Amino acid sequence: AAAAAAAAAVCTSMPRGRTFGRRPGHAGRGGRGRGNDEEGRFEPKAPKQERDHDDLNETKFGKRQEKIKELGLGGFGKEIRFLEDDPLDGLLTGMSGIWSDDDDDTKGGPSRAAGPVGKGEKAGGWLGLGAASKVDMVADFRSIPRAEGDGSGAGPSSSRFPMPEGVELLGAEAALEEQEDGSQALLVPEGSFLKLQLQASPWVLAEDGRLHEYSLVLAMRLEALPPAPLPLFHGGAPPPQGERVESVQLFKNGGVGALSDMGTQEAAAHAERWNWIVVTRKPGELLTYVDGRLCASVKLEAPKKDKEEAKKAEEEAQGGGEDKAAGPKPQLQEKFVIDPQFLALFAVEDAAAGREGPLAPGLCVKYLRLTSKVWTEEEVREELHKVRSADEEEEVRSAAKTSAAEQLSLQPLYARPPPVWLHPAFGAEFCDPFIAQSPLEESSLHVSLEVLALALDAMLHESGPGQQLSHAARSALNTAAAQLKDARKLAHKLAHARKGGGQERSFFSAVAKAFDELQPSGVLLLPWDGEVPLLLVVRRGALPDADRCSVAVVNPSRAGTTSYHVADGRAPPKVKYGTALEIGDVPLSRLADEAWWVVFWFGVTVPAAEAAAGRLKRGPLAVLYEVLLPYLAGDSLDRAIAKWEATARRRGLAPLPARTLRRSDSGHYGCCRHALRYLLVRQGVSEEECRRASLLLRLQMFSLARHDLQFVQRLDQAERTVLQLARRQLAHKAAKLG
Repeated sequence: AAAAAAAAAVCTSMPRGRTFGRRPGHAGRGGRGRGNDEEGRFEPKAPKQERDHDDLNETKFGKRQEKIKELGLGGFGKEIRFLEDDPLDGLLTGMSGIWSDDDDDTKGGPSRAAGPVGKGEKAGGWLGLGAASKVDMVADFRSIPRAEGDGSGAGPSSSRFPMPEGVELLGAEAALEEQEDGSQALLVPEGSFLKLQLQASPWVLAEDGRLHEYSLVLAMRLEALPPAPLPLFHGGAPPPQGERVESVQLFKNGGVGALSDMGTQEAAAHAERWNWIVVTRKPGELLTYVDGRLCASVKLEAPKKDKEEAKKAEEEAQGGGEDKAAGPKPQLQEKFVIDPQFLALFAVEDAAAGREGPLAPGLCVKYLRLTSKVWTEEEVREELHKVRSADEEEEVRSAAKTSAAEQLSLQPLYARPPPVWLHPAFGAEFCDPFIAQSPLEESSLHVSLEVLALALDAMLHESGPGQQLSHAARSALNTAAAQLKDARKLAHKLAHARKGGGQERSFFSAVAKAFDELQPSGVLLLPWDGEVPLLLVVRRGALPDADRCSVAVVNPSRAGTTSYHVADGRAPPKVKYGTALEIGDVPLSRLADEAWWVVFWFGVTVPAAEAAAGRLKRGPLAVLYEVLLPYLAGDSLDRAIAKWEATARRRGLAPLPARTLRRSDSGHYGCCRHALRYLLVRQGVSEEECRRASLLLRLQMFSLARHDLQFVQRLDQAERTVLQLARRQLAHKAAKLG
C-alpha cells in the first residue's frame, strides 16, 4: 500500500539512537498487544528541559473564549453574569485583557488573574501597613530620558535629569551614557561613589538601627577588571581616611565575595559586558550571585567582645547597675549590615591611590534594587529574568527561542508552543502504553480536540498525506474534522463551567442552542471532561424521522467500559471493547430536556471516591449507564443495545469495530481518536480505509515532529525516547496494514 510505503520510508530516514531490549518476563503478558507493545516499558519521568512554553491547557482559542466570557458577549455568559461588589469594577476586570494579544501574559504584562485591589486595601498592603514591614527601593536608569539638547550621539549626556529617589552621585556630576539598545546607564567616574538613602521603618530594622537581612541587585559594567579589589559596599558611609573596613568586593579575577572568599570561577564577572550581581545577607551567611549563578558563600560570625570589655561588663553587672544613668551601652557592629541613612557603593579608599591605572575603569550602572526580602537561589534567577533587558545574552537566547517557537507546529495553538513531542496529545498518539503517571498523560479534552483538528487540517491539505485516500474517504474525513472543530467551543465552555464561577448556565445555554441548530441528518458532539472523559455523539435522523436520533457514548478508558461496553475476546490474550456504545431511536425531545441535563450534571460530577466508600448508591458512571441512558431508550441498557444492533443491521449500517482500551490516563485524547473512527464508520468508510486514514494521521503527527526538530537545539534522553517510540510505533502500524 502507498500509505505503508510512505510510513516505512519516513521511519527508515529517522536518525537512530539507543534501542530498547525486552525486559525479562515482559513478553506474553495479557492485554499488552503484539509488536512494539512488548518492548521495554518507557520509564515515566518529566523531561529535564526547562519549560519555555505556555501552559498546555490554555490555548489561544481558550483564551479568546475566556475574554468573551468575561465581557458577557457573543452568547458566552450573556444570560448570566456575576460581577463583584461594584458593577463598574467587575466590568473593568472583564475588559482588562481585551486590548492585548493572546500572548500578553508571556511578555511580562500585568496579569488579569490578580484582579482589582480589594476595597479598603491599598497597593502597599492592607490599609497601607504593608510598607511598614518591608524595604524595596528600585533605581532603574535604563528608562531615564536624555536631557534636551544633548543630541543623539553615543557619548554621555550631562546632568539635568531626575535621579531616582534615594540615590545620589557624590564626587562628580551625574551623566548618562546611551547603550546600543537605546537605554541609558549612569556613569560613575573615578573618585565618585553612589549614596543610597532608604525609606525604612523601625519595623524592619534591628536593634542597632540597621538592616540585617536584605537582597541587593546591582547591574554594572567595567571596561576592564580592576587591578585591585574594588569595594562594592560595606554597609555604611565611606570610612574616615586611614581607616580600613571589610567590604563586599569585586576581585581582580572577576570573583564577587568578601572576607577573602572570591567565589567560583564559573560564576565570575567579566569585563566589557553587563554583570548582574546579587548579594543576599541573613544572620550568619552572605551569598553573592553573578548572572544568577552562585559565586561565593561567606559565613558570618557574630561579633565577640574582647576580654577587657567582657570583664568590665561583668563588674558593672555585679555592681547593681550603678551606671544606669549613662544610658544603653553601644552594641557591637555586625559585618555588612546596612545603614538606611547612608549606604555608599563603590567608595574607593584613598590608600589605594598609589595603584597603577584606575580601579574602576568605565564603571557604569543601569539598575539598582535593595529589598528587605532574602531571596533564594531560584528567586534570584526569577527576579533577574524579570528585569534583564534585551541586549543581554540571556535575552538574546530568549529572542532566538521566540523566533524558533514561531516556526513550531503548535504555534497556531500557543503563543509560546512546545515541540510537538512534548505535548500530551503526541504521547497519547504514539506512547500510550508507556506514559502512565508521567506528564505526557496530563491534559484535557478541549486541548486534545484542538491538537487533533490541527493535525487533520495539515493531513487534508493539498500537499498532505491525506491525498493518498480515496475521494470518498477524504470527504468523510473532512466532514468529521469539521464536526470535531465544532465541539471545541462546547468543550471550552464546559472547562470554564467545571471551574465554577456560575458558568454552568452558560454551558447549558450553549448546549440548548446547539440542539436548536442541529439539522436533520446532522451530527452533534457533546464533550464531558470529568473523572472519565467522554464524548456523546448525537446523530439526528433524516426526514421524516428527524424527531429521533441515535446516541453513542465514546469512552476508551477502562473505567466504565469494562462494565458496560461490549467485550470481544476473539484474539486472546488481548480483549477489545466496543468503545462506542450506541443506542438508537431515541426521541430528540428526551435528550434536549433540561431535566435530563440537570441529572447528568449533578449525577456525573459526584465524587467517585464517595461512591467507592459506600456513601452513595451509584458512582458517576453508573448514573450515566444505569439511569440516564435507559431513560433515553425507554428500556434497560442491554435490551436497548440489542434492539439497536438489530435495527442497524436491517438498515445496512456497518457494525462498530472493537478497539483496544487506553493503557494510560490519556482518555482525553482517546475520546477524540475513537470518536473520529466512529464518525468515519457511520459515514460509510470501510474498515480498511479507516485503518489507512489512521496510519496517515500518525504519519502526519510524526511529520510535525520531524519539522520541529529543525528548530530545537538539543534533546534530552526522555525526548529521544519519546521520538524513538513514535518511530517504532509508526513502523509497526504500517507493517500491520501491509
